[in-house]
Amino acid sequence: MFLLALALALGFKHAYDADHLVAVSSFLIRSPNIRNTAAMSLNWALGHMLTAGAITLLLYVAFSDAIVSSLSYFELGVGAMLIVLGVLGIAWETGRFHVHFHRHGKISHAHPHVHALGLRKHLHPHLFTVGVVQGLASNDELFTLLLISLGVVTLPGLILNVGIFSLGVALGMVLFGCLMSYPVARIGVVKAKRIVGISVGMMSIFYGSLLLLGL
Repeated sequence: MFLLALALALGFKHAYDADHLVAVSSFLIRSPNIRNTAAMSLNWALGHMLTAGAITLLLYVAFSDAIVSSLSYFELGVGAMLIVLGVLGIAWETGRFHVHFHRHGKISHAHPHVHALGLRKHLHPHLFTVGVVQGLASNDELFTLLLISLGVVTLPGLILNVGIFSLGVALGMVLFGCLMSYPVARIGVVKAKRIVGISVGMMSIFYGSLLLLGL
């Protein structure tokens, strides 16, 4: 019971890692409502659970220094992704995006495009994918749970702990998303929303650069 409570608490805490908040914020500031925000946050958590859980179980079954050291390369990938998200966010807020609609039968479908350097590119950002990438990077709280679990629980028990940990991550991120979306939705001035969006984009580029520099 203690391990389950610890797993939930560590998962909730892990949701608030800086790179998680910056990446998810890049999407949530454009969410139309709280319901959509909760769904987006949960999407990210599911992606994170997929890879973070898989790596944890792999380390439990066959611990390897090579696996642990490879996580630093994934951290660089997260840094690069944050920079890209920041650039795209700023491009959106500065009018570099154009959205058009077309139909597939009876279904109307939106396609955002970015116009920059003469390129026109479809953009289909998904928080699930962002969660998958970030789940590959270092997960200190999850590794702490793994170390505590060694010699205490069996593999099925660890799977349960990872599941509870992931539940904590999901709850933490959904709560953050809802708390963030409410004040942003209350901003009625378009210019003010644009300033918020650009600021989040700059934060994403800055933090991504820190990760790439190993800081």
